[in-house]
Amino acid sequence: MSDRRRNVRNSGPELTSGMIVLIIFAAAAILLTVYFICNIEYSPSEGTETDELTSAGSTDSAADNGTTGSSAETDPEGEEYISVSVSNSEIYSGYMVLVNYQYAFNFDYAEATVSLYHNEDKSDSYSLASSSISCAASVLEYLNEFLDAYAEATGDDGAIINSAARTYEEQVSIMEEYTELYGEDYANAYVAVPGYSEHHTGYAFDIASIGENYDSLWLIENCWRYGFVQRYQAGKEAITQISYEYWHYRYVGAPHAEIMMTTNLCHEEYVDMLRDYTYESPYEFTSSADGTVYVLYFVAASSENTEETTEIPIPSDALEYKIEGNNVDGFVVTVSYGSDTENSDVADTAAAGYEESETNE
Repeated sequence: MSDRRRNVRNSGPELTSGMIVLIIFAAAAILLTVYFICNIEYSPSEGTETDELTSAGSTDSAADNGTTGSSAETDPEGEEYISVSVSNSEIYSGYMVLVNYQYAFNFDYAEATVSLYHNEDKSDSYSLASSSISCAASVLEYLNEFLDAYAEATGDDGAIINSAARTYEEQVSIMEEYTELYGEDYANAYVAVPGYSEHHTGYAFDIASIGENYDSLWLIENCWRYGFVQRYQAGKEAITQISYEYWHYRYVGAPHAEIMMTTNLCHEEYVDMLRDYTYESPYEFTSSADGTVYVLYFVAASSENTEETTEIPIPSDALEYKIEGNNVDGFVVTVSYGSDTENSDVADTAAAGYEESETNE
């Protein structure tokens, strides 16, 4: 009997006083943990409010980041933009470069030209006065569109390019020829000083016709639709220092050609006007051709040092943008927000907050 009882007593582990204490301690720890998890309250430490403002993207925080390129930043009015770093040498490049008696063309930044003679990309709607005529490669398609439309509208099959891109040496030769034939006064009135001619850009064309249906008025009134302006207008001689030339057309691109036409501004006046508009207070324009909404503004170059750069703000919601030099002191920024007819919501949003210029009313 005693052996049997001994076996029953030893059939399971015997709880000692130490084990009981350990179990009670573990249970208490579990209960305390559950209690704190269920009842803990957040108590902000000193400075939490400031930390939250900084992390939310304050102006100081954005400035400290010093990011450029495609990174989004915030201007003082809370609008997001991307910062694009552009070499100051780019003030000499782009369709908006102003070349006149004051500002020489910088040949170091000239666009590559293509010969129009026997060029398979040249339209058949116009001819060439000589086999040496060439133009900037990027504007050939716009010249084709312009003169194709002219031929279709007027029935004139005799349009001819008398002159386009010129080298410095070619301009010297033309100046000498006109001086010899017509005198110095006449040459100075119609021929730019070598180095100061728009023809150096490759964006200028002298257009005439040997056809019976020549209509110079159509060219003047419709050139803007294809990105061109009639450069030397009547009544602007005191500004351009060049006499009226109904045959001289210059490519500046959209929407600049249309704005210059609707405001009756020559290139000099237009470049001056754009200086009045900044990123914070831009010029807003809606094209009558396709309803595209544009925002334009000027950014001064950071310095005259071409090895330095300028940071240019671009709205982060822009669909497209262009940065072009004015050949004087800075950059013309053209931002596109799409068509207000095809995408009215985008256009309405883009136009909101911008004051329309008096010259565009």
